Amino acid sequence: ARPPPPPRRYRREAPDTVVVVLLDEVGLAEQSPHLPLKVLHKVLDEAGQMEAVVGISNWALDPAKMNRAVHLYRPAPTVEDLSLTAEGMVRSANLKGYLSALARAYNTVYHNQEHPDFWGLREFYSTVRAINLALQEQRKASGSQGVALDPSTLLDAVLRNFGGRPMELDKVVDTFFRELGMPLPKEEFEKINNVESLVLSNLSEPEARHLMLLTKSNAALGLVFDREILNHERTEIIFGSDFPLDQTDLQVCLDIQRVKLCMAEGITVVLVHCESLYESLYDLLNQHYSSYGGQMYVRLAFGTHSRLCPIHSHFRVVVIVEKSDAYQRLAPPLLNRFEKQVLERKDVVRDEDLSLLSKLTLFCARFTASAGAIRADGDEVSALAAVGNSALRTAFCGFHSDLLSSLILVMSARQEVERRKHAQGRTLDDQDREEVLLKMCIDQLLWIAAPEATCRLLAADSGKLHGDMTREYGLNVSQEYFKSQRHSSLPAFSSTMLDAWKDEVGTSVVVTTYSPLSSDVAAVMKTQVGWNDVDLIVLHELDQERELRSQVADFFDKAEDGAVLLVQCDPLATSLRRIEHAKFICENARARYVRQRQKADVAVDDAPVSPGLSAEPPNAPPSLGLAASELSEDAKTSEGKEDGEQEPAAPPTLDRSITSEDGKMDPSDALPANSSGVHATDAGGQASTLAQRRGVHVILLLHLPRGLEGNYCVSFDMRWRYAFVDSITTASASGLPDVESMIGKTMMEVVSQLDLRKVLRRCFRPSLAKLVYLHERTNDDVRRQISLLIQYLDDASFVEAMKEVINGMLESSDQYKLDVANAAHEERALQLAGTFQAALHAQIMNAVSSTFSIALSHMDRNKGLELYVDQQSSLKQLWLDLFLLSFKQMRVFQTTSAPVTSATPGQRKRGLGEVEVTNDSASGIPFSGRFPFSFFVHKLIEGMRAVTENAGEAALQQQFSMLGLSHGLSEDLSNWGGQDDTILRRYMHDFVCMSCMPVTGMSREAQAALVWRALEIAYGGEKSKSAPATANIAGGLSAGPSTGDGKEAEDEDEDEDE
Repeated sequence: ARPPPPPRRYRREAPDTVVVVLLDEVGLAEQSPHLPLKVLHKVLDEAGQMEAVVGISNWALDPAKMNRAVHLYRPAPTVEDLSLTAEGMVRSANLKGYLSALARAYNTVYHNQEHPDFWGLREFYSTVRAINLALQEQRKASGSQGVALDPSTLLDAVLRNFGGRPMELDKVVDTFFRELGMPLPKEEFEKINNVESLVLSNLSEPEARHLMLLTKSNAALGLVFDREILNHERTEIIFGSDFPLDQTDLQVCLDIQRVKLCMAEGITVVLVHCESLYESLYDLLNQHYSSYGGQMYVRLAFGTHSRLCPIHSHFRVVVIVEKSDAYQRLAPPLLNRFEKQVLERKDVVRDEDLSLLSKLTLFCARFTASAGAIRADGDEVSALAAVGNSALRTAFCGFHSDLLSSLILVMSARQEVERRKHAQGRTLDDQDREEVLLKMCIDQLLWIAAPEATCRLLAADSGKLHGDMTREYGLNVSQEYFKSQRHSSLPAFSSTMLDAWKDEVGTSVVVTTYSPLSSDVAAVMKTQVGWNDVDLIVLHELDQERELRSQVADFFDKAEDGAVLLVQCDPLATSLRRIEHAKFICENARARYVRQRQKADVAVDDAPVSPGLSAEPPNAPPSLGLAASELSEDAKTSEGKEDGEQEPAAPPTLDRSITSEDGKMDPSDALPANSSGVHATDAGGQASTLAQRRGVHVILLLHLPRGLEGNYCVSFDMRWRYAFVDSITTASASGLPDVESMIGKTMMEVVSQLDLRKVLRRCFRPSLAKLVYLHERTNDDVRRQISLLIQYLDDASFVEAMKEVINGMLESSDQYKLDVANAAHEERALQLAGTFQAALHAQIMNAVSSTFSIALSHMDRNKGLELYVDQQSSLKQLWLDLFLLSFKQMRVFQTTSAPVTSATPGQRKRGLGEVEVTNDSASGIPFSGRFPFSFFVHKLIEGMRAVTENAGEAALQQQFSMLGLSHGLSEDLSNWGGQDDTILRRYMHDFVCMSCMPVTGMSREAQAALVWRALEIAYGGEKSKSAPATANIAGGLSAGPSTGDGKEAEDEDEDEDE
């Protein structure tokens, strides 16, 4: 507020003028922390004759100001006061007899309303004024002065001025008719009590108050245009911005300027989230108009400045607010300035669609119920109560009480459009129409359903509920969801559904997901799907509305076929209000783009055809650019066109075997096998596009936080499609399957189809973490182990051996199950994983990681993992074969996975998921093995001791050959692999470490050499070939020399020296 101007200036110019300074709503200024009303102290003290200051406030000011002026307190008006005021407003003698009854009725309604001061004096005055105007119109129409108040006029006035509280409306109407002694016309009440007609009546009446629409999730903003209450050509929508840098006076000035221009031209202004404007539009909303020379003016204010601006007689303001805000947050003085009506989707649903609404409600309740407790013929209200709103929001993303109503309206409109487009000869009867609409609505509901909810339905009552719903609705829900629709990932969805859903320009779709925010989503759309041009806008990175408008406008200015605008939204980093604002900006920009294209098409159609040039065929698509003369040379030779080509090629006709009219995909249709790339190479070596993308599309990608999605609401409309995807990227990039590939399969079946190399590269570190070594290891040991595994996982033979072992473990045990139902019910696991696909992948990764750790424990026994690094192929193959044979015969998986109930004294108790790496050293000190899986060969030889100890070498040779060892291990090993006796000496080293105690002062290599020399002497000298070397060595090792005390070793050294 500013101090009143010096009245002395007016007195000098007009000495006989009494100067009065009126401070309306002066109490609002006292709430400012700057205390602007302190300037009144001196003004009030020094006010002289012919000078006056009048302040009007809804509450008392502080005593310092109250004591300087005469305080006039006006209590709430009585019935008599209301009657006198009403008499001063009307001049009709026919109405004066009803004014006292109207005042009593209002007084009763005011004191009994559930929300204090939601209705105020302005409702009473407007009711009287509306009745008075109606009677005047009736007198003019009839030409008679004896027109009396009829029930229809009273009912219309009450419904218009006491709206906004549907739950109290019947009581309000009964009160007015009872006080006036009129019978309530029930049939006319049901006919007139229509929100659309009441809104239209307000907008068509220049003398009426401005309109406030109470709604949910801005549903009224779309409804006023969908129902043709307003038209875009004569309507300006001002969406209040909550971008960080828009909270300034400059933004308010810009919005006021837009209102000013619309006022002068009579364009209706729709205000959405414009709380910062209400103060400046105070006189406008109060309808404090002044007239001069036949032109009306109203004062617009900003801060301490104000200006009279012209206003058109048909100018209207429509304010759209949330119902919850109107009931709980907005101030009563603001509410009382408007005619208020609640406009939601359910308010415009036709009576014949109410049965369809009940069926859809029951479907949602049964789909969400974890057990078949909801009967098909039950009551929808009790069904919803049994399920709970929270469960419905978890099953259907963005579910709220008005969602099904919006769905019915949109599906009805689309069905009518399809019927007109195809010019069908007959109109469906009500029953057939309802069946068709029911299937269309269920299909759309499944598009916003979460995959875990569908899996819970499959598991409910052991599948009985799913079977019952399939028979009842004639629709296999799981087949429709997982096969016909595309929910697994954004690339899978966009590769098919953007083309299937597009209109003459493209499609606009809101895609919701629980997947976390990703910075490379645009690159994924380009590389994995093949969209030529993807513009990414991250909403929370923008600071101003102008930035968003500029980027969206730039996209449509240069948009060509295959262009996608991707707006990424994170409700944790931005607000749902800002997301709605961004959606509105994209919607408006696309509408302008469509109008420009239509004008360009009309201009092209009207242009004469030059001789020698053929006209464009009727079925050719609209041009995506400007006129040909305005195209630049770069655009004429842009990528994807032949030289000299200026018009875009016609889009390919969708194959009906792949895509149907409602966008469903054939179950047999799958993404290209080469889904990670965009181009395939033809026979000539030239790269060709797999699928040429068409249309200009807008995707609003909303990353909802799981568990906190309750504030987001979906309201279907004709301008946007809605879908839910589980992940942003395809699972194939990580070697794992998508959700559709895992439904109904066992863990072994899923793992057998994995790209195991990619999976093992992701999970080998957790596998290593499960290993427990009984000796100290250094960081260098761990780094060496990791580098070896990374190297081995690039070896196809190694990966194939791992695949065989892992599949065998999964097949032989029920310990690792792919439990889809459990993953769908474990809310905590879903929150940790983020997506349902990630939760299932966690089960797969746990199974692969756990089984791989068991295989690693066997491979790295006696540090045998390092033996595979040997570059000789024969040794590698020996390592792989012995690994597979030993793993199977030693029953490693059954032994390792057995639970450890108790630990023996001195034994470490194994933790959950841990796998102990066994040490075979005779002394307990770990050693590095040199022969692959020598402990397995040693065990086999030890098993023959009882049979061959007294049977001679022939029996020993026969038994050893029966072991089935490949790679010539049962034959002469004196020159195995062209390496002389290296392989035997490798085994000798390991044998000594496993069987002989260490000797003080002698290394294990020296011990092995000593035993080797002893065997040579025992079996005929160094060059003896009298028996196969393998049998000789096996026989000698089977005897098992003991060198534990060192005395025998010294004797053998003496013999060797001799």
